[in-house]
Amino acid sequence: MQAQPAWFTVGACLASFIRFSSLTALAPKLKTVLSSPKRWRVFDVLVAMILAGIAIKLAVV
Repeated sequence: MQAQPAWFTVGACLASFIRFSSLTALAPKLKTVLSSPKRWRVFDVLVAMILAGIAIKLAVV
């Protein structure tokens, strides 16, 4: 249970807004960076490693 659920909600909404605004603003730059299949594979591996790390941490706790 959150001590102050209203602030948690505000923080989650703000983080989501910042994330999607950043993706929209950086889309042209990301298009050039992720233009090759090799770069996409590297990006996918990094994301998979982060998700696996989170899953392991959640399973251990």
